[in-house]
Amino acid sequence: KGQDGERQNGTRNAAHMAQCPYTRIRRHNKVAFTVMQAMNAAGIIATRERQLPGTQYSADIWATNPLPTHPNDQYFLIDVTIWQAYSSRNEALPNTAMTLRAAHKRKIQKYKNIANQTNAHVQPIAMSTYGAMHQGTTDFLKRLAIIAEANGTYFPDLDNDFVLQWRRNIAFQLARATAKAVFDTA
Repeated sequence: KGQDGERQNGTRNAAHMAQCPYTRIRRHNKVAFTVMQAMNAAGIIATRERQLPGTQYSADIWATNPLPTHPNDQYFLIDVTIWQAYSSRNEALPNTAMTLRAAHKRKIQKYKNIANQTNAHVQPIAMSTYGAMHQGTTDFLKRLAIIAEANGTYFPDLDNDFVLQWRRNIAFQLARATAKAVFDTA
């Protein structure tokens, strides 16, 4: 038996594949790109990896909010975070809801001061490696559906459900990126 990250019979084990920095970055970027596609489908022009003023941080996605709900909601500062769904060293079932709540909260705390200075709404996209999403991610997709309808790019009576479609697209993109990483290293 090898430890996490060790080669076993010439291939990487599953725990390594889920935690490998190269795999994590690729998976993160695929999810961020798909979230950006959802924003584009809503009629929002977004940019990737925007440097935040006066910091060493960059937003995964930055965009003007076309329907702000208050003055400190002029922009979206979106940061994707994907958490390991399980530990290979612990046989207990994970508390995914608690993990995603903590991840969501950490991102808000990390960007809180920057958001206040830039009138931005911090929107974490918190997911597990199995595709579970924090409720805040679903709420954001609901907000995008409202924006898409207002922009005339989504017609609820004619189109597929916007939120369901983009939840699936994001989850499938995560699964595809993980599967590709496993295939590429096998």
